[in-house]
Amino acid sequence: YIKMCGGYHVIVLILATMTLWIGLSVAANVILAQWTNYNQSSGETASSTSLSLEFFGSGEIFSIFSSDDEGKDQDEGNVYMYWFVGLTLASGVTVYARAFTLLSSSIKASQRYHDSMVKALTEAPMNTFYDVTPTGRILNRLSKDLDKVESQVPDQVSGFLVTLFMLLGASVVCLSVLPWAGLLILLLLWAGYQMQNIFLASSRELTRIESISRTPIVHHLSQTVSGLSVIRGFQHQERFKVQNEYFIDANTSAFLPTHCSTSWFASTFRGGSNLIILIIGLSLVWLRGSTSASFVALCVTYSLNLPLSVFWTVRFWTNVENRMISVERCDNFTQVHSEKAFEISDPNLDHWPSR
Repeated sequence: YIKMCGGYHVIVLILATMTLWIGLSVAANVILAQWTNYNQSSGETASSTSLSLEFFGSGEIFSIFSSDDEGKDQDEGNVYMYWFVGLTLASGVTVYARAFTLLSSSIKASQRYHDSMVKALTEAPMNTFYDVTPTGRILNRLSKDLDKVESQVPDQVSGFLVTLFMLLGASVVCLSVLPWAGLLILLLLWAGYQMQNIFLASSRELTRIESISRTPIVHHLSQTVSGLSVIRGFQHQERFKVQNEYFIDANTSAFLPTHCSTSWFASTFRGGSNLIILIIGLSLVWLRGSTSASFVALCVTYSLNLPLSVFWTVRFWTNVENRMISVERCDNFTQVHSEKAFEISDPNLDHWPSR
């Protein structure tokens, strides 16, 4: 799939834009926290200056000093505002660059898969491929599987990258305020990895069963439409209707275990992650005198997103692996052995037959 997207240089470009995006986003939030600290400190300074000058009863001196201090504070406050607005706009530009790069590479991959499959099918031999391959399997690869490659795989890959880099950004912010919180983050990642292995083992096979059981539906429908006049002539409509319902029930029976396993994964993981949020929150309350309130609020904001980021990172990665089954099925059709060439260039055949 990476090769169809354009090679590893496209992946490096996407990762570079993602890194730049999360770096600018975190930097903008840090600037906002520093701006809040500056406003608090400047407000306390202004109030103390006002009290001292009123105590000495010098209204004229107060007006002069207050105007200078206010102008200086306003200039420094504008600097924070300019930095925050600039970083936010730059972060928005990287979001568009990331989306454009990922979308263009995914469209290129789907087009290449489509062209390769069509070329392989048009050159496939009749006796060793079409005589032994059901029509529904071919239609399934060119319709549903190709649709997943074109629409669902890029969506899941984009979600995985976004949540992964959000997790990295939240981890950096939490570690800067609470260095020992890295142990809790590692524990959360380890729990997510172990649960992902359990969840992925069943989810992958259920997705494969759903894809395989979809082929009889398409094949039966195509046969029914092609022989519709014969079915009506012998009045076998009810029999074909029952067969169609049977194939549909067999296909949809894989959805219930899929949803049950997803619900189990979500409830179990969130139950353990809430305990980690509680520990981080109590630690920040215990360290309330040694860290500024704005950075504590920033750490709390990112720590609340930590479990959600880990959960969706694991969830999106599982979805990516499940959708890669469609990529594997499409790639299998691109490798169908073709018939021999229409023209054979052999110098020994120039004068054949010689007599």
